[in-house]
Amino acid sequence: MSVHIVNLSELEPSWCWLKTSFSHRPELVWDHASTQSSRLPLGIPKRAAMARAGAALRTRKLLAGCGQPLLVSHGPRMTMFAVIALGKHATETPHLAFSFNFTNLPTGLMRFTMGRAFAQVNEFTVFSNVERKLYADYFDLPVERFMMRYWAVRPPHVGTPSVPRIAGNYICALGSQARDYRVLIESMKLLPMLRLVVVTNPESVAGLEIPSNVQILSRVPLPEAMNILAHSRLVVLPLRDSVVPCGHVTIVSAMHLGKTCIVTDSEGISDYVQTGVNGRTVSARDVPALVAAIDELCASEALRTTYANAARIFATEHCSESNAVLDFQGSMDRLLHSLE
Repeated sequence: MSVHIVNLSELEPSWCWLKTSFSHRPELVWDHASTQSSRLPLGIPKRAAMARAGAALRTRKLLAGCGQPLLVSHGPRMTMFAVIALGKHATETPHLAFSFNFTNLPTGLMRFTMGRAFAQVNEFTVFSNVERKLYADYFDLPVERFMMRYWAVRPPHVGTPSVPRIAGNYICALGSQARDYRVLIESMKLLPMLRLVVVTNPESVAGLEIPSNVQILSRVPLPEAMNILAHSRLVVLPLRDSVVPCGHVTIVSAMHLGKTCIVTDSEGISDYVQTGVNGRTVSARDVPALVAAIDELCASEALRTTYANAARIFATEHCSESNAVLDFQGSMDRLLHSLE
């Protein structure tokens, strides 16, 4: 009997997730419902929510096709919309909520609505151990439904590897979720001899006084952002507090590319960066500590190389696409077996 896997996401319609890695399994039929397929006019009120609802309704139609259905929703909001669209069929549809991560936890009516929806989900994939109990407690769900998996992807594409997007020596910072760029920029004011390139959205640095040794870039295509990372001396990931579970994409990308990371000491990333082994951590909002760490690592190529080599080994062992394939295989077998 065939298994019909339907991915529901906000990624480009041509995205096929792990489909190519299962080409040896002809009984697996893959489909993708994307919010980006929406034909709603740009700029209309509530467009994002309507696009999610539309993609979720398309998912419902796809799951009603041939074969044993298996729903994989990517992100909490898509998970909520999927359950609402499935209605009474939600309880009989095996459902894996992948990339289940919040920058900010919902409150009020949204928390209630999400909690009701998430109760119908069979399994959640989170990317740090701290998130298992955090989300289980917050939404009053069994912690056993939350599986910690390392963020696992193939090494990032960096455009033309031999051609730097940014010339010269620099350190870099990437991303926007839960970032504390204030503390990083204040640190750079005390390190005028060093150059920082930040790839983020304008909102993340709004209201900050940018010194001359800091360059802010926005709307940079992913391969170019990875090129900037690949040609940097090291990567700095400043997070807003000591528990936020964000930054995994940047950390794992840097590890795959053999780059040393300086990151905020947060429970949300402690599964990845062991300070003094494969990177360096500093306390949240501690400008002097961040200045000292950047200064020391920029001055020591040997130390950067030691950390970078250990980071690449960690990524190869725990964060490769083959790990993601094995993890999904386990989830798929578990969910389908529960129906027998």
